[in-house]
Amino acid sequence: VQAQYTTSRHRVFTQTGSLGRGIVLKQPVIQQIAERHGRTPSEVVLRWIVQQGVAAIPMTTKRANAESNFQAINFTLPQGDMAAISKLSQHSRRLISPASMAGRWDD
Repeated sequence: VQAQYTTSRHRVFTQTGSLGRGIVLKQPVIQQIAERHGRTPSEVVLRWIVQQGVAAIPMTTKRANAESNFQAINFTLPQGDMAAISKLSQHSRRLISPASMAGRWDD
């Protein structure tokens, strides 16, 4: 819904630090999906973000990780995998940091 709204208004959502300092990569669901598709967990998470129409801007200082990140555009996640990853989101986590920048959607 958000991606459709911004696209219709010629705007793009971006996501920086997309991999949550590696925390999300350790989730069993992410690990299982990555293994099933022969991808790294970071590729799966980045693909999930991009597939929703969001521009992902992952951070890395390692060339191998940067090269792997580019592979996220070379496959598509099935709807079931997209839904499984979406269920990992927890309302108790901040969407925006610092909190003073958060909109009402975070309440």
